[in-house]
This record gives sequence, structure tokens and C-alpha cells, in this order.
Amino acid sequence: MYLTISSIKDYLSCPFKFRLSHVERLQKKVPKAILAFGTIIHFSIAKYYEEKVIPKETFKAIWQAEAETEYEYSNGDTHEVLLEQGEKILEKWHSHEETPHEATTVEKQRYIEIAGKVPFWSTIDFTGENGNLLLDWKTASAKYPDCKAKLDLQLTAYSYVLAETEKMPTKVGFGVFIKKKTPEIQYLFSTRTKEDLKNFEKIALKVWESIQDEFFVKTPGMQCSWCDYLPICTDEPEAENFYIVVPPRY
Repeated sequence: MYLTISSIKDYLSCPFKFRLSHVERLQKKVPKAILAFGTIIHFSIAKYYEEKVIPKETFKAIWQAEAETEYEYSNGDTHEVLLEQGEKILEKWHSHEETPHEATTVEKQRYIEIAGKVPFWSTIDFTGENGNLLLDWKTASAKYPDCKAKLDLQLTAYSYVLAETEKMPTKVGFGVFIKKKTPEIQYLFSTRTKEDLKNFEKIALKVWESIQDEFFVKTPGMQCSWCDYLPICTDEPEAENFYIVVPPRY
């Protein structure tokens, strides 16, 4: 067992969801198209930094090859709609004045033990400016609020990892791909302090202790309406047939 920032967020949202996703490792048989879309966007950006390949061309080639893959589409999306949006997003990202065109590391996996106790894996999207800049790419349907970069736990966690393995970044932020008919690119920046890192360490330790105690209670809330595990929680007939067991990522 190990933690990631996604698993910590899942636990804080609902410990029962954490159990289903990260202990039992259940995943829906039919994946969501928007998740595959985001993964291919990430890959296209990484290939640009590593090989200087035009990102929209990489995206187009991979997404077209996914035409026959069964995905769960939502919000009016189709394979063709996402193809067009992906190309437009990456074209706009590539030409955006705030987009960095040189990277220090891209999609690099890092392992640490938080406070010498908690095994923790991360894959950090981007570092630049000799490690002083940390960026995470996000796909969204609307702009992020200005406070997002200041308060987001993921940026704090990754700052903690970099402080432990390399050096503390002086600037952290998001590059947001806003998925609209006419896509937009949004950059949000902030910083992290030693106090922020200490707070993250306390959160990770508390979550780890609760997992060791097998504290996996259901926490109903607004998040239930979009949770992948709603059929299980609502005792939908044959709910178990909707899922497969997947291997650990790391």
C-alpha cells in the first residue's frame, strides 16, 4: 500500500471511496472519455517538450486511433467533438504567451516516505526554470477561481516532494485547458511556504493512520452524484458487473 495525492484526496472526500478505488482497486469497465482525453493531452505536451513534436499533431494521431474504443461520453461529447477540441486546445496552448517552451523535467515519477512513515508516489507534470517552476496541467469546463493555485493540496504535495528530492520550487501553478466551443488557456500561479508543507505532512500522516486502522466509512455528500462507485453505494442490482480489478499504478 502506498499513497498518492489522488488517493489522499479520495480519502478526505470519502474513506469508503478510497477503499473501493485504492484497496480493492475497482475501476469501471467502460472508462470515461474525458479521462482518456486528458491523458492524451498530457502525453502530447510531454512529447512536445521531449522531442519538439507539434502537440496537436500527436493528439490527433492518438485520438483518431481511439475511434473504436468504447468510452463513456457525457455533456454532449462525442469522439469527433473531443478530437476538434483537443486540437484547438493544444494549438492555443502552444502559442500562449505564458506557456513555457523549455522543461527541466516532464511527467517524472518520484518516490518519498513522508515523515519517514508514509510511502508516497507522484508523477509531476512539469518543472521548469531549473526546477524553480512547478506546473500541473488540468482540463476543465470553466475557469478555475483565483484562489485555486494558492490553496490546492496537489500543488502543496508536489512542492513537498520536490523539496525532499531536489529543491523547493519558487513558483507553483496550473495550466488549465478550458474545454469550450472556443477553448481557453488559463495560467494561475502562487507559492508555497514551509508551513504549507508541514500542514500537508500532518494531513498525510493522519490519512495513513486512519487507513492502517481500516477506517473506511461512507461520507455522503454532493460528490456522490458524480462518483464512479454510486451503483455500489446505492445497492444497484449487479453493480459488481460494472467494474474490473486493476493492478497498482506504481
